[in-house]
Amino acid sequence: MNDLVASNIRTLREARAWTQEQLAQAADIAPRTVQRAEEGKGMSSETLQAIAGAFDVSIDLLRYDAREPIATLLGVAVDDLTPELVAQKVGEAKSAFDKDYSMIGVEEVTCSGQLACAFAAHGLLLQCESRDDAVRDLVAELNACLMDMLDLAGDLPPASRREFEKSTFAVVERLIQVGYVVEVALQPRSIALGNGSKVRMDTLLVVVSLADEAAGQVAVKKSLPLA
Repeated sequence: MNDLVASNIRTLREARAWTQEQLAQAADIAPRTVQRAEEGKGMSSETLQAIAGAFDVSIDLLRYDAREPIATLLGVAVDDLTPELVAQKVGEAKSAFDKDYSMIGVEEVTCSGQLACAFAAHGLLLQCESRDDAVRDLVAELNACLMDMLDLAGDLPPASRREFEKSTFAVVERLIQVGYVVEVALQPRSIALGNGSKVRMDTLLVVVSLADEAAGQVAVKKSLPLA
């Protein structure tokens, strides 16, 4: 346990770019006490509390063994968990992800004209993880507007297209008012026919997320069913 606490103290100190002397000053203890703590030589409960207070964390965090959940996730014993094994597993997971998914950049919608790409799409993929009923109602309304734009694209004159863009953006604005962001991209795609020829089936990607969670990209399955 002393070694674990020592490692956590050292990690937290280095993450803050503190020297041992700076930690000692923040915790109001002697520098030698910090040195002994990081060497795993043990410390009093008062010292442990002082160091936790300096980092503004709980004592439980200083005693937390992050290796346990990682080992459980990887299906190995804690004693078998090595940096090399973690790197190997991360590499395997990335290879599996890259095989099945593509990362596509998406652009935040800030004006109605950005929704014109819906008229060029043949399918729609809309992602939203909110569980808020009011938000989900707005997302359902947005989905319906976009599907109408996809379905009616070939039958609408330019003026009618603009009306669709503006009415759909009005839904986007209501989502913005409740703290959400709508991001879109038109992903070029094609499907192979039995005779070997290919048909364009571009997909409109739409992501609805909280403003502080917008990532500017979305993971999309390479074999994607179209709506």
